Amino acid sequence: MGDVLVRMARGGKPVYAGTEEILDQGDYVITDEEEHYDPHVWMDVQGWIRAVDVVATGLSEFDPAGAEVYSANATAYKAELVKLDAYAKEVISTIPEKKRVLVTAHDAFGYMARAYGREVRGIQGLSTESEAGVKDI
Repeated sequence: MGDVLVRMARGGKPVYAGTEEILDQGDYVITDEEEHYDPHVWMDVQGWIRAVDVVATGLSEFDPAGAEVYSANATAYKAELVKLDAYAKEVISTIPEKKRVLVTAHDAFGYMARAYGREVRGIQGLSTESEAGVKDI
């Protein structure tokens, strides 16, 4: 996806790298063995809460006249996301701990696993370009 966004930016389209801003927010971002960062921050509602301000800032830079609206919408949206996060924690906590395992082809759920106490077994890893081996399956 990064390559696509770079091409768009080079073509004159406005592009704002929201996850790069989140990378600068301490140790929140998950990386794999090769130090590729996991871009799936939205799988933990707290990650998307972090992203809302980044998106509002990007929109405000592109459209300064709408900055107040973007800021107000971001505040309201974050309040809804806080409720969603509490709901997710409540519902997931009803699953017995030993059964909180998610098996998936693409390992896009690391943030969810960390946030909500789940184990994730991703056969393919973080990148959709990687190949799953028989041992993984």
